[in-house]
Amino acid sequence: MVPTTNDVHLDSLKPAAVLRVRLTAPAHRMADAARSTLESLLMVAEDASMRCAGPPEVALLGHHLPCTRAEVRIPVVGVPTGGLLSCFSYRPGGVVARTFHDTGLDDLEPARASLLTWMADNGYHAAGQLTLFRLRAAKENLDPAEHLGEVVVLVHANGTEDCCVPRSAPRTE
Repeated sequence: MVPTTNDVHLDSLKPAAVLRVRLTAPAHRMADAARSTLESLLMVAEDASMRCAGPPEVALLGHHLPCTRAEVRIPVVGVPTGGLLSCFSYRPGGVVARTFHDTGLDDLEPARASLLTWMADNGYHAAGQLTLFRLRAAKENLDPAEHLGEVVVLVHANGTEDCCVPRSAPRTE
């Protein structure tokens, strides 16, 4: 079955070790800046003999006109050494709302609107940044419809701090 856009569902996202780089760019240039950063990060990972462990991710950290802040991440296997330690981090896991997206990083608004509407209708609120997972990227000179991504946001049920822990379960510190 081919995924369709605007369908939202809950899923779990496993935590991952990632190489990451934060960037700030004018809003209209963010897609190009993220793409360039991702290409550089992939080359660095390859030079360090690190294997990718999942699709590249772009987390939007803030949109303050005229600029947007983002974090480009690549899930990896292993722990880097030397200079790469400054790029190494862990991406948390948890319960996420997911929807497919087919227009690239330039226009996340339809996916964002679908997620926000679904969360409001189903009693959830965002507990993290909107993140685009690139599942398939359009090659140069190909139809943009070839792009397929998944937009994900960590969520909590309204009235809970952690929707992964049943309300009746005692919290441990």
